[in-house]
Amino acid sequence: MSVKALNLAFETKLNGNLKLVLLALADSADDNMQCFPSYAHIARKASISVSTAKRAIEKLEKIKALKKQNRFKKNKKEQTSNIYTLTIGSINMTLGQNDTRGSVTAMTRGGVTSDTRGGVTAMSYEPSSLNHQLTSLEGEREIFTNFNDFRDFCIKNKNKISFQLPYPFQNLQKGTIVEISEIGYLKNKTIDKLFEKDKSLKIWTYMFEKQEKIIKMIKG
Repeated sequence: MSVKALNLAFETKLNGNLKLVLLALADSADDNMQCFPSYAHIARKASISVSTAKRAIEKLEKIKALKKQNRFKKNKKEQTSNIYTLTIGSINMTLGQNDTRGSVTAMTRGGVTSDTRGGVTAMSYEPSSLNHQLTSLEGEREIFTNFNDFRDFCIKNKNKISFQLPYPFQNLQKGTIVEISEIGYLKNKTIDKLFEKDKSLKIWTYMFEKQEKIIKMIKG
């Protein structure tokens, strides 16, 4: 697992299956931002079907969040799992949910370019511009732009965090209450048991996306 890859994946503005698949890949990546999980493994970690995982990877490749390379066994005839190189960098990606034409738009400081091959909008800023924007946004809305900072903040205030997950959520029972244990892990208060790694990752993702509510809960 690459902490750097996970942090970058959490910071993207992607949502839904794209973010879950990107997080699943980041969780498998090494320090070189590379991994080679099978489609079945990715689908299992993201709790989606294999076909959905394949479509998500195609979209992630189109918005340049990753590079995919075919991999073959020693006989060079039978293909095995692909090699994925995560190229998230400082890209700030958002889904083009309001674009019904299936286009990909890339926005940079220098202007706007468009591509008609997908259904995703990708926004890219030079690092200095992006950092300035996020710092300003964080000051105005009191939100975290870095996942690790957000997680540390939650763990520091663990005694003030207790909330019910929406239903359905990752096949958990209705009314599941989330808390943070004394050692900093997410706990299912309903059955007094720590969440498994995959579910914990998805809950942290949910918390990061809903962080304004979490912060409001902490501040009372």
